[in-house]
Amino acid sequence: MLPASAQNVPPEVDLRLYDIIDASSADRIERDIRALVSFGTRNTLSDTLSDTRGIGAARRWIKAEFDSISQACGGCLEVFYQESIALPSVRIPEPVNVVNVVGIIRGTVHPERYVIMSGDIDSRASNTADGETDAPGANDNASGMAGVIEAA
Repeated sequence: MLPASAQNVPPEVDLRLYDIIDASSADRIERDIRALVSFGTRNTLSDTLSDTRGIGAARRWIKAEFDSISQACGGCLEVFYQESIALPSVRIPEPVNVVNVVGIIRGTVHPERYVIMSGDIDSRASNTADGETDAPGANDNASGMAGVIEAA
């Protein structure tokens, strides 16, 4: 009997990946982190009406960024809000509307398949139920959100 063997054939590399990597910008990522930090706090319980402070201002800014990206690529990015009510828990003293900003880029060959990238919008101070104290959150999680925006 002949011994079984396998060939180590390297996977084919899609050279377009190098273009995507080259198009990434550390300056844009830093700009986006600074923008998210500038809202003072993005605590889930923070201001939702102000245009300059709180989670509401931050999520509207993120949606505007996604809308701008979509416009630049001819509508390739579907952008919408996903809302749900979070019920009281250890971190949330009363029911609160939680709003995610969603951007979807569909595949051209398999639009039903997808990759999920996520960065959470909210930040928090030591007291998780404190929606007033500054909680700039560059590392909680403005950096992750900036990475998602850059990937879009």
